[in-house]
Amino acid sequence: MNKLGIEHVDGGDSKGTNQKAAAGTALAFPGNVEVAEACFTVKRQLEALQSENGLLRKAVEDLRQEIAGGGFNSGKYREMERKKSQEGDVSEELKKALMGA
Repeated sequence: MNKLGIEHVDGGDSKGTNQKAAAGTALAFPGNVEVAEACFTVKRQLEALQSENGLLRKAVEDLRQEIAGGGFNSGKYREMERKKSQEGDVSEELKKALMGA
């Protein structure tokens, strides 16, 4: 399974509600506007990651059910491989017979 990475990207997509809250925080603590804005950004990213986590959990559960329910049959794959090897053996024997004739 692929691993997920978390990367903080400083973007100009901050919402108006976050700016209002940051402005309210700035009145109480004038030096903490950047910290408050960063906290809101991290909170938004956490919410997005949690929703993605839920989607991934659902996808994994669907795959488990599909495999357990017989949607994925490894025996069928093995049978196809055996047929391919048998066909290869027959074609090799035919080539040998033609070369010998």
